[in-house]
Amino acid sequence: MEVPSCKQIPTGSQASVVVALSGEAGSTVIAQYQLMITRMFGIAVDILNVARSLDSMAFEMQLLARNGVVQAAKVPAGEGKALLALAGILSSYPGTITPEVEGLGLQCKTIAKQTAECTNLARRYYQHSKCLLTVLNRQVAQGNELFIAELAALQLTHPSDLERVLESQMLEGADPLLRENLLYLGRKCLETLRRIQELLERSLPCLTLAEDSVGSIKRIGETARYLGLCVGIEAAHLPGQGKTHFANLANGITATVDGLNQKFQVIRDTISSGRELLTQLAKGEVDEEHSHL
Repeated sequence: MEVPSCKQIPTGSQASVVVALSGEAGSTVIAQYQLMITRMFGIAVDILNVARSLDSMAFEMQLLARNGVVQAAKVPAGEGKALLALAGILSSYPGTITPEVEGLGLQCKTIAKQTAECTNLARRYYQHSKCLLTVLNRQVAQGNELFIAELAALQLTHPSDLERVLESQMLEGADPLLRENLLYLGRKCLETLRRIQELLERSLPCLTLAEDSVGSIKRIGETARYLGLCVGIEAAHLPGQGKTHFANLANGITATVDGLNQKFQVIRDTISSGRELLTQLAKGEVDEEHSHL
């Protein structure tokens, strides 16, 4: 928690200024931290929703390819052999996408579950840390110089700073009941914050796996696009309805892959934002950029 530093320990009215600044700054930092965690949960849900739409588009591609197999079977053997082979390969490609989409969905669900738990923990942490600040501020108001110095240096999103509070000399001369209250609140805050950061750190590898799945789906889609172009080339010399059917198949595959690529870009941008935010949260960092998310 950042507050203006002073070369001398503030007393009297100066101490009351530290109380006001420390309490306000502390609450703001915790509120921003909680808001950033909530935003991370939203990012995980966004990726999951796009992943589900990928599954739907893969199914559309499969229907197109199966229709191509049916149409290729109607073409005279001499002319339809290559088309039948191409359409058969195409019909199998959406099936190779499905496991990747399922893997992507699983990673997104894991991230969403872990960040949802973090959101609940952040609410609890907000309440406990506000109580801790209240007790500390009360000591500042009573002119306890050690408490004033400790409060001015306290970082509420870093476990190491909370550990310093629990081990601080300021507790030695405090009233026994007050000391027990401070220790209780400090331990609760530390326990909750450590759990939050553990869950956030566990979510980072899930984002990497999700990005790997997106890359695999994109490569499968581009191969399907190439096969669709081959179908179009092979069908160019067919007469009448045959030519039209396979031209539609090729165009349909191309349009579906284009749609997949648009969604890939959305997912990758979202994953990138999520990784940046998650890394920052795992370090206990809060900045102004995310204060109004």
